[in-house]
Amino acid sequence: MQQSVIAILTDYGTRDGRAAKLIGAVKRAEETLDVCLAVNNFPAGDVPGAAATLHGFLGYFPARTVTAALIGETDGKGRPFPPIAAKAPDGKVFLVPNNGLLTVWEQTHGIAALRRIDAVDCPVGANLYAYTAGLLASGILRFEAVGGEMEPEQLVRFDSAPVRVEAGRVQCGIQSVVAAFGNLNLNITIDRFLESGIRPGDRIRLTVTYGETAVFDGRLRYERTFGCVPEGASVLFNGSSDFMGLGCNQTSFAGRYLAPLLRKETAMADYAVRIEREEQ
Repeated sequence: MQQSVIAILTDYGTRDGRAAKLIGAVKRAEETLDVCLAVNNFPAGDVPGAAATLHGFLGYFPARTVTAALIGETDGKGRPFPPIAAKAPDGKVFLVPNNGLLTVWEQTHGIAALRRIDAVDCPVGANLYAYTAGLLASGILRFEAVGGEMEPEQLVRFDSAPVRVEAGRVQCGIQSVVAAFGNLNLNITIDRFLESGIRPGDRIRLTVTYGETAVFDGRLRYERTFGCVPEGASVLFNGSSDFMGLGCNQTSFAGRYLAPLLRKETAMADYAVRIEREEQ
């Protein structure tokens, strides 16, 4: 059975033909397949950000969609991460380097099966991920035939602070930084956050700590959009990735308060966020 669509997410950019070559690799497998180049200008190597973005848009795609996500394919020394295939409970299939890209999806939707991509005869010069996506989407190749089975503990995941929700109080962490704007994606979904009873318009006290040090401690509002607060004001908002966001209206929250994180001098997993509703 042919899949409904192939979605491709990369950090290749659009200045050359590398992204277009992925379409060619898919078409080598089956010319009639529908290919969506979802994002190709993602910041190079931003795996946590890509994991959040993947979760944010892929939920709107049909079940049984095949996704090739090519972000951070090599480690800091140029060595490639092993290519793997994963199947979600609803039938969606992911072809990714085993570098943490599936962390957010697994946390929210689960992973039903994992395989190494080591049994696909890929044409010389064609991208393995894209070509395998074409084979799977066309029904030429079964998921079980892409390679050897993997155990769940072999899946690489990036660390993040634990999430805890109580009445009027939330503890969570930072999932990713939207570098272009300086906003933070927190590692709690909007739906889970609303279980706290905190609602748009509520005043909150929000603290971001790094270890034992508070790098931000302020009173602000939870609103649906930036336009509800004055220019330069901090705001907790509903992020476009379906996770809670933290930012400043028309300026960079991360640049103002978390410059070491932007410079990659600190790790996101070492930051914790505490949110408490204040009496109105």
